[in-house]
Amino acid sequence: MLKPLIIICLLLLTPVFAAPVDAQSEPSGKWWYDPGIKAELKLQDGEIKRLDRLFNQSRRRLIDLKNKVEKAQFDYQRLMEAEPLDEKAVNRQFAQLEKARSQMASERSRFLVEVRKILGHQRFQRLKQIYRQ
Repeated sequence: MLKPLIIICLLLLTPVFAAPVDAQSEPSGKWWYDPGIKAELKLQDGEIKRLDRLFNQSRRRLIDLKNKVEKAQFDYQRLMEAEPLDEKAVNRQFAQLEKARSQMASERSRFLVEVRKILGHQRFQRLKQIYRQ
């Protein structure tokens, strides 16, 4: 009985631990200050200021959302370990956890969409190429 429960928990935790690996395939941090990328993309001072503002806003949201995910994960784990198991409470908490993860993914996507709008199509494609290499 304990072995299947452990396997289920590990399967559910995998997306939490896999997310940072996926996120590293895209530019992270303030890549627009890298002299090579800055020159390659011909970034203007106004664009750099816009990217800074966008980064700061998004980073603040992501910090809050990460905290929300961690709290939901903690509550989920606590419910999974409780005896007796309250299946309805576990399912509700799992839904909350997935909602928090989804909000975090949406914020990452929103950030990338805004970067794309600042750079335009060609420079955004070039940025993706740079990070694939």
